[in-house]
Amino acid sequence: MTVEELNTALYKKMFAEQEVFKEKLLSMSPKEVLEHSYEYLAREDLLLNQECNDLSARQCQALLRLKDTLASLYQRWLKIEDSRMEEIREMTEAYADDLIREAQHRSELEAR
Repeated sequence: MTVEELNTALYKKMFAEQEVFKEKLLSMSPKEVLEHSYEYLAREDLLLNQECNDLSARQCQALLRLKDTLASLYQRWLKIEDSRMEEIREMTEAYADDLIREAQHRSELEAR
């Protein structure tokens, strides 16, 4: 198989896994679906990443050998996604600082 074919095969495998996961979610109660909403979205992001990015032939082959590639990638993601909360904190602080600067600027303009 070519690298392109391997990437396509990997994407198709992951897509099929996500479809099974989605069908499982649709059979759950709304409360259970909410409990799995982050997992669903993270898996969608992983799938989108595979659709948009090409891996090497060896990388594709390694991932294709996994029984549940998407579930495995999600479990790996959970171990490293800690930086997300730091990014949210930094963004919140930066936005609040922007709002403070804007309010100060408006006050200065109104004082003139």
